[in-house]
Amino acid sequence: RYLQKKASVDIPMHTTRRFWITVHVPDSAKGGIYHSKILIAAGQKTLKALNLKVEVLPFKLTSSEGMGYFMYFPAWGIPERCRTPEYLRKIFVDMREHGMTTATLYLFPYGTVNGKRQFTFEARGEGGQFAFGPTMDILRDTKLMKPGMPAIWLGADEVGTGEWKKVLDEAKKRNWPELVFYLQDEPGSPERIANARRLFRILDGFKKQYPQYSSVRATTAIGSKGIEALGHLYDIWIAGAGFDEKIIRKAKKMGKLLWSYDCGLATVDAETTRYYFGLWCWKTGIKGVSLWAYSSTQDTSENRWDYIEKNLENFELTYSFVWPAADGPIPSIGWEAAREGIDDHKYVSTLTRMIEKAKAAGHTEAARQAEATLKQITDKIRVKALGEATRAGSASGWRAGALFDRPSPQAEIAKGDYNKFRYKIGRQIITLQKELKH
Repeated sequence: RYLQKKASVDIPMHTTRRFWITVHVPDSAKGGIYHSKILIAAGQKTLKALNLKVEVLPFKLTSSEGMGYFMYFPAWGIPERCRTPEYLRKIFVDMREHGMTTATLYLFPYGTVNGKRQFTFEARGEGGQFAFGPTMDILRDTKLMKPGMPAIWLGADEVGTGEWKKVLDEAKKRNWPELVFYLQDEPGSPERIANARRLFRILDGFKKQYPQYSSVRATTAIGSKGIEALGHLYDIWIAGAGFDEKIIRKAKKMGKLLWSYDCGLATVDAETTRYYFGLWCWKTGIKGVSLWAYSSTQDTSENRWDYIEKNLENFELTYSFVWPAADGPIPSIGWEAAREGIDDHKYVSTLTRMIEKAKAAGHTEAARQAEATLKQITDKIRVKALGEATRAGSASGWRAGALFDRPSPQAEIAKGDYNKFRYKIGRQIITLQKELKH
């Protein structure tokens, strides 16, 4: 499932092996057709030369405003040897290059300094967490965060209001992104709902005591029961993937930012990942999409990593869309598909903006034709389809087997419509560009 880079591979006779090619197009590249070759060689002998043709379109894709793409990223999800500022920088750059625009931060501002437990921004946090200050500085400097996007602070509900103020004061001083407080994970049971209400009473008191922070926002992963009981309190709903249009309408009516998360998707499920991050996200109109997890194991003991890296076919990395190898992150098929989905979303977003510009400039007929193309594409997407695909499959004889056997959402689209969609949208964008130049 992981796309490892290798200088060479041994392929037995009569065996098929698949390879993944990612083409990185420089921003300076002009539009047009580019030709190259892929050479397959054994030793010094070339066995086959495959023609590679890449079409670069003469425009830059733009994101829909305010889109929050992210991966849950718990500190225990990577080996201890990788919990360094240098490796964290690689992770944030990898996230940025795959289209992510925000991050979840499992940060706890307490650590051991001179042998004593105390509040600190610079020392490693308790429980193996990254240091608070360096993490936020790296997040800022790698430009993973898009302007205006909030970062999600998981850990806010484990400290008191005094610590909240210190963190927010430091954020102002060091120009960190906005921190949204993650208060009570998945509040659906009576106990969790009660605890969430307790936390919101504390937050209300904090805002009254420090009015300069009255705009602090709160979020959590939340289901229908939690929304019914607490939806009016949370500013951002990170709802479980597969929700219906009732939730979408309710969020709009209540003025809440609606995001989504899926914590049961196999890392090899490229079809669902692309659909989820791309066309489904666009059709629903939600403003954020995420997965559990960038990297995570269900076993939190430290010696698990020695076993995992020697036995990659085991399922301890079931939820890891990226393998945190010693020399850098290695993507899964699903992680690459997330980028494809985000690019799908950017295609429709770019065309939508071009249509608005064309209308404003009086090119009504060209805008109408482009709108018809866009409608033809988006009409094919069924919001309910993702919910139908979140059901566990039947192949659950081994642990987490059901995750790898989920039905594909609208499988007919994955069989070829994606490239057709992009082609049609790209041509419409180019047509509108030409109209706007006249």
